[in-house]
Amino acid sequence: MNQKKYSRQSLNILSRIDWTLIFILIMLAAISIFIISSAMTSEQYSTNFAQRQLLFYLFGFLIAFILMLIPFHFYKDYIWGIYALVF
Repeated sequence: MNQKKYSRQSLNILSRIDWTLIFILIMLAAISIFIISSAMTSEQYSTNFAQRQLLFYLFGFLIAFILMLIPFHFYKDYIWGIYALVF
């Protein structure tokens, strides 16, 4: 019975996302990119750090979304293997 309930929840992933948290994270990312770009006005560096920061934010959000798609029981079953890969 629990497996049936879980599979029904996994089909509607957008309803399980905390949109307030996502909005706050996006606002903080936008503010930090704005501050980095305003600090770069002197052309002291050849690298555009605001673009790099935006790229890292997008990469992080993509990884977080992919991890949300993986069912919880996968983490529960393979946690020791995940720990071995990370450390």
